[in-house]
Amino acid sequence: MRRAELLAALVVGLLLGALIVAAALLQNKSPHPVSPRSATPLQSVSAVIGSPTATPIPSAVAPAVTPTPSGPPLLEADPPGPDAPDVLLLFNPARASSFGTNFCRLAEFYGLVCAQFNVTQRDTLDADDLLDPQGLPYPLIALDATLLDNRSPLLSSGDLEVLMEVVNQQGVSVLVGKLDDSQNADLISRLTAGAVVSVTRPEDTTKDWQVSRLAPEITLELTGQNIITSQAAAPDTFALNIVDPLPVTILISSTNNSGASYPIFLRWQPFDQPAAGAVYLDSGETGQSLDFIALREVYYSAASFSQIIPTMLTLRHVMGEETWHAPQDFANLTIDEGALLEPYQDLNYTALLELMRRNSYHTTLALIPQNWQLSESDVVALFLTAPDYFSLAQYGNTGAGYEFYRYATPAPDATDVPLLPARPFDDQQRSILEGLARMQLHENLTRIPFDRIMIFPGGISPVQTLEFLKANNYLATVNTQDLPLDAVRPANWDYGMTPAITDFAGFPNLIRRMPTENQAYQPYVLASILDLLVDKPALFYTYPYGSGLFSAGMDAFDSIAGKMNALEGEVSWRSLGEIARHLCRIKRDDDGTFSVQMYTRWLILANPDATDTVFHIAKSEPLNVPIARLTVNGYAFPYTIQDGSLTLNLIIPAQSSAEIIIEYSQPVE
Repeated sequence: MRRAELLAALVVGLLLGALIVAAALLQNKSPHPVSPRSATPLQSVSAVIGSPTATPIPSAVAPAVTPTPSGPPLLEADPPGPDAPDVLLLFNPARASSFGTNFCRLAEFYGLVCAQFNVTQRDTLDADDLLDPQGLPYPLIALDATLLDNRSPLLSSGDLEVLMEVVNQQGVSVLVGKLDDSQNADLISRLTAGAVVSVTRPEDTTKDWQVSRLAPEITLELTGQNIITSQAAAPDTFALNIVDPLPVTILISSTNNSGASYPIFLRWQPFDQPAAGAVYLDSGETGQSLDFIALREVYYSAASFSQIIPTMLTLRHVMGEETWHAPQDFANLTIDEGALLEPYQDLNYTALLELMRRNSYHTTLALIPQNWQLSESDVVALFLTAPDYFSLAQYGNTGAGYEFYRYATPAPDATDVPLLPARPFDDQQRSILEGLARMQLHENLTRIPFDRIMIFPGGISPVQTLEFLKANNYLATVNTQDLPLDAVRPANWDYGMTPAITDFAGFPNLIRRMPTENQAYQPYVLASILDLLVDKPALFYTYPYGSGLFSAGMDAFDSIAGKMNALEGEVSWRSLGEIARHLCRIKRDDDGTFSVQMYTRWLILANPDATDTVFHIAKSEPLNVPIARLTVNGYAFPYTIQDGSLTLNLIIPAQSSAEIIIEYSQPVE
């Protein structure tokens, strides 16, 4: 018998066994909550399929949904054209600072091309120096503040007149960073028509920042946030001294030792010239160059908040749709080690549903597949009637220990560290398939759909297991760890900064966080807000017992949901599967078409415009698993794979959507 046939026999056997217990499953109610670690199913699945260790490993994928064609097929479009420079940096190589390097790096992060102009090439700045290769003014020009040095400025007042002319006449914006007390006050004043007259060093020995509510279109999800760190080092920030507040919008401030607020990031814009551009002044900490430190290490450090956030906010606001951005902010709460019993550990699903409706959030239960026979009819009915608030994902198979640990462990005398039991790759394959079959049985019996999302009990698996998940058409895995077990973190400077990590086996790993409440310092809430700012979903998780969130009461998550829902922009709470199927970043290209970064094998992409629009879609694809088919709205669609990237170009009609699905053909041997 072929291995593919063995898998079919396995699933059929499970289904037949399910018929025996179906009636009892939906009518039985356990008199006491059962721990997932000691649950006794109504009928042992191993009695139907035999011992898991004796189950052969199939070589064909577990079945995936085959899309049904819907409507007329979409048309293929031409590939994208060349990408012209988008922003300009003015600099002097003899005085190069981390600001200039970081500006171009962050422009690259947002999908922009950064041109650079060495100001020492000419005696005076000319208007033509500020034009792109097509002869158009750059929308955003970055000015390294070292060019305004008080001792020997490299830009004269005449140069600034040329610069301010394109601001006032052609709507160009200028970002100046990082300003300190060594710059020429007269030149700074000329950049703001006398509104900001100097930069001084404040008496400040603590790191704290306040983001203004005055311009949410610029500060986005960070609007109104207070960032307080426990780092004892004094901040390397400077005060921007304002004498005319009318044309000035303070965006980020800090607080000195006497409690007085001083601005470190602001926008100046002529109030009497609505078509004019703006000047952004940044006197936050200079920090390290992204040539020598990973972006994630700076971005997610509250102590480093003022180093790159002003540049990121400026790029996003000025360049708008030309920067990578997500069409929607997503969030989710997941409860691990689940079973559909009530009450269950510290959980009361009925109370939770009422609180979710009242506070507008969604909970995914990470169901232990081994608990598939324990589901109670009342809880099943609750999930069926509230799909906007409840969903299911897969929590390993048995949920016991570190279920997807190393394939082999060192000899006992090779290490002094206590070792967990090894989990050979063959066993992990069997466990994944058995867990998937159990989830499918549970869906058949209860009619509650589940998302093919794997949450690993105990911790993330080695890379080869991720490849097996990909081959079996899982959408993603969701973890606290960014790094598979025993894998090496890539050296690329922007690693871990996209909505999903796809560096390992080309399989998406979404990062989640354990929520905590602390009035003085909220690292996980801040990190989740920062996730949204760079278009990641804000994913929270907890446990149903012990030190889990709900041990303090069923309303324990309400305040965190409230914080997320109060952010600028709308946060959409969805199931993990819905988030995975909408996970992408998009940007407008120079020719008016759109580029899209796709992260999972399934993407639902909407065109909200009133006209038909061309989309160029790219997804990381190392071809470690053969592709069986790629469909768009159920129809086969042409694609190419080159240099580890799968691409397709399509036209989506006005106010409609495209459902792009990749199906893989066989697992890893």
